Amino acid sequence: MFIYIRMPKPPYRPKNAMQLGLERLLNSKEASPLTNPSVFKSVVSTSGMSVSSILKYTGKQIQRPKKPTDAERSKERIQKLEEASEQK
Repeated sequence: MFIYIRMPKPPYRPKNAMQLGLERLLNSKEASPLTNPSVFKSVVSTSGMSVSSILKYTGKQIQRPKKPTDAERSKERIQKLEEASEQK
């Protein structure tokens, strides 16, 4: 007789900055230490930061919400003005 026990799912934990930075670095074709070690070494040497601080920095850049550009803001303003003029 076989008894199937369903294990509960582990709780979802969002990725921290270092995990996001590592993913971005490994998925990058230009600066990946696996595909272009010379470029990676030059980035590390010119930045003067440790590898862990580089990973945290790039991960924090990903986590930060993107602000709309001036062009996007101006398009939104134009749309609002057009809607206001149509309602009148």
